[in-house]
Amino acid sequence: MSLNKFVPDVSSINMAYLLGIFLTDGYAGKEGVRLRTIDKDIAERFCDIGFELFGKCSKIHKFANNSGDKHKRQDFYEVVIYSVQLSRWLKDMTNSKKNIPEFAFQMNDIWLKEFLAGILDGDGWCSVNYKRKNNNPTDRLDWYATIGFCGIKDSYVVQSESLLQSLGVQYSKYTKILDSGLELVEYKIKVSSFIQNSLYFNCNRKQQKVELIKLHSIGQRYNTDWNKGNSK
Repeated sequence: MSLNKFVPDVSSINMAYLLGIFLTDGYAGKEGVRLRTIDKDIAERFCDIGFELFGKCSKIHKFANNSGDKHKRQDFYEVVIYSVQLSRWLKDMTNSKKNIPEFAFQMNDIWLKEFLAGILDGDGWCSVNYKRKNNNPTDRLDWYATIGFCGIKDSYVVQSESLLQSLGVQYSKYTKILDSGLELVEYKIKVSSFIQNSLYFNCNRKQQKVELIKLHSIGQRYNTDWNKGNSK
């Protein structure tokens, strides 16, 4: 990296993750790049990347969330990597979080999976629960799992379709209008395709559910129809 111009090694795994998590939960400010997350391990990873880039360890601050439904409130962590150069670079490379950088699609699968992991850690989910199938006449419950991510249409999320296709991932895409008028784009990744393509979360809270899916072969035992008309 030059002392006069910020020229990071974009091929590094840490840079792949930084770009992914920035597009979701990051903010490029005047003094540096801020990340807010409910997961401490993600905040720590963000700190480690900042240390690798600049040799300075950022502090992790914990805040109580007192807004919204008190039953859904979760404390969150905030970290700032103080670097005007990094902030400008991320903002320029992503067109203020509206685009995935062009160079990303030239990277190998290992890099792309880490980049996707950053997106999934920020805007993604993995849920595992019991559900009675509609075609089941009994009251027997079966394990059910969903994996996916979403974002507003006027953001990087539109180009994520090309990312999933380049990795050979099966998915379904949906759009809906929020009460605010914003259009939301949602991708649901086929559980078996997620596992077969060795995709993952870096967020331990979410990855633990993936391990549960693997352990019990949830969503992988049967060759059931996958959203006919919407599968990719």
